[in-house]
Amino acid sequence: LEDGGVPKAASSATLLKEAIHVISCGYEDKTEWGKEVGWIYGSVTKDILTSFKMHCHGWRSVYCMPKRPAFKGSAPINLSNRLHQVLRWALGSVEIFFSRHCPIWYGYGGGLKSLERFSYINSVVYPLTSIPLIAYCALPAVCLLTGKFIVPEISNYASIIFMALFISIAATGILEMQWGGVGIHDWWRNEQFWDIGGASSHLFALFQGLLKVLAGI
Repeated sequence: LEDGGVPKAASSATLLKEAIHVISCGYEDKTEWGKEVGWIYGSVTKDILTSFKMHCHGWRSVYCMPKRPAFKGSAPINLSNRLHQVLRWALGSVEIFFSRHCPIWYGYGGGLKSLERFSYINSVVYPLTSIPLIAYCALPAVCLLTGKFIVPEISNYASIIFMALFISIAATGILEMQWGGVGIHDWWRNEQFWDIGGASSHLFALFQGLLKVLAGI
């Protein structure tokens, strides 16, 4: 068919053959799509890398949320599987951060908009937040064990900045809840898991990514 797809009267064998063709990514072989766009392989998070390069080439994406779900996927059913999934995602982000396709320095002069670049930068640098998170979790314990308050006294100006940052984060959370249609309980669980993943999977992904980039391990 000129517009793609298969005839409505196609047999099961024809549909199966077409599905295998799509799964094998054979449509990328010796085509303009595969040459100019295609999937960017070599990264765990190839979807982020592919969409980033597509936007750099001037492609525009459209948010589509039909009433009937277009795709369904399985989610981890326990904490260990979820942490393993988060580890893979964070490792892919670290790989992109240390590659030549990092959105901090790649794609200038193309079709990527400033807010889009900021969004992609956020998607690849978030594993680095595990370092200040570990420090934030360890400082109270150090103070209790040593009996010394090692954090200096905060000035009024610093307090105002901190409160403004805290209020902006809280406002962002409220907007996310309204946009996503989730309740405060689900949002709070997500915040708790972010701390768990940040203090474990994100940190391991950071070190594993450094070893892979520097030592090839």
